[in-house]
Amino acid sequence: MVSLSELMSHLRIESGEEDALLSSLIQAAKAACEAFCMTEFEEPAPEPIRLAVLLFCGHFYANRESGDPAAYDAMIAAFRALLWPYRDPTKLF
Repeated sequence: MVSLSELMSHLRIESGEEDALLSSLIQAAKAACEAFCMTEFEEPAPEPIRLAVLLFCGHFYANRESGDPAAYDAMIAAFRALLWPYRDPTKLF
């Protein structure tokens, strides 16, 4: 879905000192996408899913020490907008 090197490039990180954190963010973002859509995504995932993962990771990387509610609200709105077409409504209830 999103590789570690792709996320590092997206975040403009040049060293590998935070590889464990970034890998955890990728896993959390993928899980959040799949939970929201109620489906598992195969590789390669659709482009909006990949962008949602990058958005999620970027937000939680930048705000890992202090939460900004307005920034979170903006991120989650964009995250949901990217994922909405891929949601499986048959699994909602």
